[in-house]
Order: sequence, then C-alpha cells, then structure tokens
Amino acid sequence: MAALRFGNYIKRMKEVNMMKKNMGAIDRIIRTVLAVAIVVFYFTSSIAGTAAIVLVTVEVILILTSATVVFPLYGPFSISTLKKST
Repeated sequence: MAALRFGNYIKRMKEVNMMKKNMGAIDRIIRTVLAVAIVVFYFTSSIAGTAAIVLVTVEVILILTSATVVFPLYGPFSISTLKKST
C-alpha cells in the first residue's frame, strides 16, 4: 500500500516538473565547487558549531542536487539551467 502511494507521489512530481533534469553544466560545477569549499573549511576547522552543522547540511544538498541533475525548487517556478537540445 505504501509503495503504491510512493509511486503515485513520484508520478505527480514528474507531472509538475519537479523530477526532470533541470540543471546545466555550469550550475553543477558551481554547486560542486561550493560543496568542496565547505568540506575544506570544515576539515581545516575554519567553521565550527552551528555554522558547521548548517553548512555541512547545505553541502550535502549541493552534492545530491549536482549528482542527480535535479533541483526540486526549480520545478514549481519552471526554471531550468539545462541547455535545450536543438
């Protein structure tokens, strides 16, 4: 039953453009560079405490969205940095 609901959820997400590729190469490169910078700051102890927790969370989001080529917040606004194929 839960799998059926999850399948319907994914189908709906695709219908409203939230699970389609919407990130271009430059967008992915910028996100990856920012994520690497956050990791470097974290491991060199340049950031600590609450700031470290927040930035590491942001870093995980940046890496996941870069790897999947999907940024869910672009979907509702119909934003895409992906080049249109001609």
